[in-house]
Amino acid sequence: MLSELTQKSPTRRLTILYVAALGAVAVLSIAGQVLIQRSLHEQSGDSRVINIAGRQRMLSQKVAKAALALKVETNPERQQEHLQELKTALEIWSRSHTGLQLGDVELGLPGENSKDIQRMFLEIEPHYQAMLGAARELQKPASNNGEILPFIQTILAHENNFLKGMNAIVFQYDAEAKAKVKRLSYIEMVVIGITLLVLVLEAIFIFRPAVCQIRIYIRKLVEAKEETDRIAASLEENNSDLDSALQEAQSATRLKSEFLANMSHEIRTPMNAVIGMTGLLLDTDLSGEQREFVDTIRNSGDALLTIINDILDFSKIESGKLDLESQPFNLRDCIEDALDLVVTKAAEKNLDLAYLIEDNTPIAIVGDVTRLRQILANLLSNAVKFTEKGEVVCTVNAEQMGSWSLQVGSLEFDSSHFDNNPSLKENNYYNIGFTVRDTGIGIPKEKMARLFRSFSQVDSSTTREYGGTGLGLAISKRLTELMGGRMWVESEVGVGSTFGFNIVVALAKEQVIRYENGVEPHLDGKRLLIVDDNETNRRILRLQTEKWGMIPKEASSGQEALGLIEKNDRFDVAVLDMQMPEMDGFTLAMRIREMLDARSLPLLMLTSIGRPDNAEAADFAACLTKPIKSSQLYDILMDVVAKQPMKVTKRPSQVEIDKNLAERLPLRILLTEDNVINQKVALKLLGRMGYRADLASNGLEAVDAVSRQPYDIVLMDVQMPEMSGLEATRQIRQDGRTTSPKIIAMTAGAMEGDRDKCLAAGMDDYISKPVKIEALQAVLERWATSDPKAVAFEAPSSTPVSDLEASETLSEPLSEPLSEPLSEPLSEPLSEPLSEPLSEPSQKQLSPAPTANDQSQNSVNSAGQVDIKFLTKLRDELQEEGDTDILVELIDMYLEDTPPRIASIRQAVEHKDAEALYNEAHALKGSSSNMGVVGITKLCYDLQLKGSSGSTEDTEEQIKQLEDGFAQVREIFKQLKN
Repeated sequence: MLSELTQKSPTRRLTILYVAALGAVAVLSIAGQVLIQRSLHEQSGDSRVINIAGRQRMLSQKVAKAALALKVETNPERQQEHLQELKTALEIWSRSHTGLQLGDVELGLPGENSKDIQRMFLEIEPHYQAMLGAARELQKPASNNGEILPFIQTILAHENNFLKGMNAIVFQYDAEAKAKVKRLSYIEMVVIGITLLVLVLEAIFIFRPAVCQIRIYIRKLVEAKEETDRIAASLEENNSDLDSALQEAQSATRLKSEFLANMSHEIRTPMNAVIGMTGLLLDTDLSGEQREFVDTIRNSGDALLTIINDILDFSKIESGKLDLESQPFNLRDCIEDALDLVVTKAAEKNLDLAYLIEDNTPIAIVGDVTRLRQILANLLSNAVKFTEKGEVVCTVNAEQMGSWSLQVGSLEFDSSHFDNNPSLKENNYYNIGFTVRDTGIGIPKEKMARLFRSFSQVDSSTTREYGGTGLGLAISKRLTELMGGRMWVESEVGVGSTFGFNIVVALAKEQVIRYENGVEPHLDGKRLLIVDDNETNRRILRLQTEKWGMIPKEASSGQEALGLIEKNDRFDVAVLDMQMPEMDGFTLAMRIREMLDARSLPLLMLTSIGRPDNAEAADFAACLTKPIKSSQLYDILMDVVAKQPMKVTKRPSQVEIDKNLAERLPLRILLTEDNVINQKVALKLLGRMGYRADLASNGLEAVDAVSRQPYDIVLMDVQMPEMSGLEATRQIRQDGRTTSPKIIAMTAGAMEGDRDKCLAAGMDDYISKPVKIEALQAVLERWATSDPKAVAFEAPSSTPVSDLEASETLSEPLSEPLSEPLSEPLSEPLSEPLSEPLSEPSQKQLSPAPTANDQSQNSVNSAGQVDIKFLTKLRDELQEEGDTDILVELIDMYLEDTPPRIASIRQAVEHKDAEALYNEAHALKGSSSNMGVVGITKLCYDLQLKGSSGSTEDTEEQIKQLEDGFAQVREIFKQLKN
């Protein structure tokens, strides 16, 4: 019975016939209406033709009458009136006669006559022509009435024959019209008859069988319900087995979730051992061949760690455990960060790397900046990997989708998501499209289907030559789909490939960025010469400078540029690409300097390989690195146009660093730190002293690392997730190893009680955060050369203080406030913030100027304070000759790391989770103190105290100050970067 019900419905065939019959009836009805309309149209047209044909008889008589009047009338004025009547009648008569035969659109004459009517027109044509010719002769000037008499006689002689012929034509028109109407009426009757026949057949062969089938089907449904009730009773007896199976399934799901949560730690631990042991080998005396082998192992370990991360990402996506962040971020910064990851590899291949954001694209958006950067980095990396010459270009555009709804694009939202976040309902949504185009090897069309499959590449030879797991594109595609979009590819072998994807994002509260404000008064009207053999780079520079009001002119070669200058074309500034065929940028600059000095025409260098050593000879005002960044280009043009050339002088380091300390005191060091900024700073400090330290991200990894290999020194952060530094120290000391490492605590809380806790846990010494190179160097020398018992917990050079004191003394104490605070800190870029020693008062804290009588604004400004002197000293400690600016790298890391931490702090308060508030505030306090962000460090300390007391109340104002303060810090850091 059930099988019968699950088959196709028995009335399906009848339903199809019924629909077909209705369709036939509808078609016949429409055909009938069309015929009726056609009949009406034909009747209307025929009626008009008959009327005009009948009018021809009247007009011929009017011509004859006017001719006779000319004969009789002697009054000249009356003769002129009769001549005008003759002329008017003649024009209408001749036009109608021609229109009846050939057609006239304005008169509504089709000109489609039957053969009979055509013959009749031929018969009257001689009479018509004779009358027409005579009438026209009458219109000519005549001296006496005797001269017009022959013409009048001609008209009268032919008039009767013309009238008879036209009468016959009118009767023929009428007869043919009646015949048409009769035919159409007959067809209408046929259509109506067929329609009635279809309806009768439908009633006999469809309705009657359908009723019978429905009765049978209802009876089967009743029988099926009875059988279903019996099955339900049987299933109810097995409920206990089903409950047991459900519990087992839920248990398996929990185990899978726990497995995925622990997978990262479990896989990284042995990989840390591999990388750490190779680091130890590299510190030993090795032959050249052995060192090459060890380097290969270490590089392979790093590559394997990348592959493992890809697999973990894919596993999270497959299991639905990957959650996307929803935070405001700057789209341009995200793209530039992704480009920075591949710029070195592109420069090695001499590839042009560029990006272009169309004008309709919003810059401040809400989404997951980390995952978007991951997608872009994967596509850009692939493009550079498979391209040997030419260019890689990223293009971005957007389409506005409108306001909030439960479905935006391909994203479907639960209404509770917006109930918890009511501000999202007010947002506008955009569909942002990205394309990454290269000029590489291309992909065969028959193999494109394999691109986005997991663990798959185009062919095995690609894997052997270029490497990779084939997971990158699969992960990127899934991430794109999670963001409400899709990914696609277009490619041609030997020409290149274009990978595209789109995402749906909300518009964030727009933050004013000086280089996004449209026409810039200082640049408006300035003439710019762009010299680059790459059309894409020229277009990007042209579009970027045109929106600031500049007047760019392009040249594709050095010779063309020299020709423009020799023609006395005046330019305010010129951008020269360094790598060009025939004549490179340096040669062109030297040729220009023979004609114009630096004051007459400042020159900007555009290069992807860094500033050449001979650049000073051509007196370049500045150097722009590809890909071209809007902020960098804006700041340099502002400096050059404002006649404030950028200085690139180097200054000696103010910090004395023993760069040979590792050779003098060889130590095996393990750094245990969970904060990425603190990791970067500490590893850089150790690197300046010659140490290659291994890294553990939490206490668990530190315990595993120490158990696998020996270390002399462990720099241990005290507060970390998963396992704190104190607990990790206890486990290391309980291991019972004869050669236990010296464990140095790194803490921002160095009060007496904290020292006691460190000592009780088994630590040997401590240094306070932020870590200073003098203190780090001193503690390494102390434990490498001295008796441990004699120096245990000896106070370092700078006595530790409490958390609050530490946060207030991130660098040297401020003796006085800014004498002249910045009145408009974000309207102009900082001039040479870190290129040479900062003079007072710039070496003090930098913060936006307070608004008079506005306490809330004062609070925001306090939260936005940055200690520039501390940053200057930090760069001195970390920067090495020939390296990229380490401070810029740290700023980028801080700007990326801080927004999610602030969001976590707010989330902890919303959930009334005091422990989470304490942990997140502590983490942000550590990274902020290491970056000299005084205001945020103080706020985080207050929030940390709140969390430690078990409360989250009365923190909304502090979090608001934290958010506003970070917005100020972001702008200050961007100025420092530029």
